[in-house]
Amino acid sequence: MIITLTPYITAGLDAFDVRTTVDTAQSSSGGTTTTSGRIQSKVNFGIDAGGGIALAFGRVSAFAEGRVQNVYTNGGGLIKSARHVMAVPVSFGVAVGLF
Repeated sequence: MIITLTPYITAGLDAFDVRTTVDTAQSSSGGTTTTSGRIQSKVNFGIDAGGGIALAFGRVSAFAEGRVQNVYTNGGGLIKSARHVMAVPVSFGVAVGLF
């Protein structure tokens, strides 16, 4: 059985559901009371790019990949520079070929 190791890159267009909770503050004679407001939800579009490695043996292959995602809002993209990257999602998986 031949085992192959293949690096790859990936890129894509995405849609993200961005939710924000608006808190309201009410002041009374005893102090300030904070109540939870409504949840605002909006779909924003973004792009992602990443890379990974696949290990194939026969009909079974395993992979690991990492991606950087940038969501575009009214204020521009969330990633202004490399220092603004908050998370890099990493995925692991196994695929089995049927044919």
